[in-house]
Amino acid sequence: MLMAIPKVSVIVLNACGSDTFNYQFSVSPSSSTNLSSDFGISVRPNPFRDKTVLYFDNPNNDIFNIQLSDIKGRVLRTYQNVKGNELTIERKDLAAGSYFYSISNGKTMQSGKLQIE
Repeated sequence: MLMAIPKVSVIVLNACGSDTFNYQFSVSPSSSTNLSSDFGISVRPNPFRDKTVLYFDNPNNDIFNIQLSDIKGRVLRTYQNVKGNELTIERKDLAAGSYFYSISNGKTMQSGKLQIE
């Protein structure tokens, strides 16, 4: 079955706004690219006060590495070789605010946001 590939147009303006260039290209999927990076992640509760649980799909029994970063991108915690399909994150020394997690199984990565009250 052939799938129609849409053409994408990009218009670029220079700083003066006087010249316009119209680039047109097609995007086609590659059979060797793993486009599925969805681990079915849910975080409950979010926002949280004392602890939260990061739930994720793991049908292949993969081993995950999970990082917790602040809004400046500094890695605050690293959880390595996580097995199963959940990880409890305790507040401990984290201040109220926004944080980001990234979860990777070595092939794909997904990230999301946590909020501490």
